[in-house]
Amino acid sequence: MKPRLVQIDLRGTDAASHRNRSANSHLTVEAYRDPSGARRYDARLDLITRAFDLIPVERGSDPDVCVAIHRAFDNAMRLLKQRHVPSA
Repeated sequence: MKPRLVQIDLRGTDAASHRNRSANSHLTVEAYRDPSGARRYDARLDLITRAFDLIPVERGSDPDVCVAIHRAFDNAMRLLKQRHVPSA
């Protein structure tokens, strides 16, 4: 299986407006086989604040790596909104 390049453009999205509130983020994508043998992907986005606090975000899972990554970012945005992190 050939690796796929995944690009996500956050310009013009809510995620771009929150970038000044966090110092860094770390995206981890893991591939695995489910019990039926089908390939699935887990994408996890961890946010790191300027005070070096780690904010773990619910992972996104899907057979399509792009969908799993988008779900991870959607989960991060939902978490930031729940925590009432203001937009810049």
